Amino acid sequence: MGDGGGRVAGVRFVKMQLGEADETGRRRPEPLRGSEHLVECDSVIFSVGQRAGLGFIPESVGVGLTRQGTIAVNPNTYAATRRGVFAAGDVTSGTAFVIEAVEAGHKAAASMHRYLQGEDMEPELKPPLPVVRMTKEEVTERLTRGEAHLTPRVRMQTLSHNTRIQSFDEVNLGFTDKEAQEEAARCLACGVCSECLSCYYKCGVNAIDHDMVERIEK
Repeated sequence: MGDGGGRVAGVRFVKMQLGEADETGRRRPEPLRGSEHLVECDSVIFSVGQRAGLGFIPESVGVGLTRQGTIAVNPNTYAATRRGVFAAGDVTSGTAFVIEAVEAGHKAAASMHRYLQGEDMEPELKPPLPVVRMTKEEVTERLTRGEAHLTPRVRMQTLSHNTRIQSFDEVNLGFTDKEAQEEAARCLACGVCSECLSCYYKCGVNAIDHDMVERIEK
């Protein structure tokens, strides 16, 4: 709702209630008469729900869709119902996080590679890798022995409230070199691999394989 001067004055809402079940058994929301009310405000942020526009896919091509209006795929390979067609991201999962779409894209690309090479489409199952999970008792023992010290988290500097409302600049300013070292010093120094992958990226010649697990050979 506007204030007559070109600025927003509020948002008019209406309460919803579940209606009668349709042919699928789903009860759809319906507006409740007489429940309209106004919430005053001076700014509105739109969060729009969207779905993929799949009208460009003819039914004759054999690419199946789900009841939710997404492309039906094998969850392991991202292969669609038509051979040689792959899909990933929001067109298969519905609205989700960007990083999930990126992950799905990588997996779909790997499946395409296997498909073009004539390999088995199903990816190899990776064994669970060891990750440090220290109990409170173990942490207490380490503190008692002086191997670690209880220190508060380093507070990151941020833009002031008056500054951040005037731009889209990043609010968190990051650590200084001194602050970063202080925060890193809070590490419990577990002494075993925690899958941080630092060694993998530092190596540079692909000599480290984090998918390998301990095995005995004769």
